[in-house]
Amino acid sequence: MNNPMNCCHMLNPPDLDDETVVKLNDFLYELLGAFETHYCHQIRRYQRDLRLQRMQNELDNLFVEDEELSF
Repeated sequence: MNNPMNCCHMLNPPDLDDETVVKLNDFLYELLGAFETHYCHQIRRYQRDLRLQRMQNELDNLFVEDEELSF
């Protein structure tokens, strides 16, 4: 998946007055809140699956390291 932060380097945002910046900032936070509310179950499921996969990978690596030990 592409990193969404990389797109910011391609953007050349216009100069905005202070009030407009604050209004835009507030709108974006409201939009993000609505997005998270709507998709919260999917977001949580994805993050949970990532954590489980990382834990499984760590366990797999432990067993591989144990197998490499010779007595």
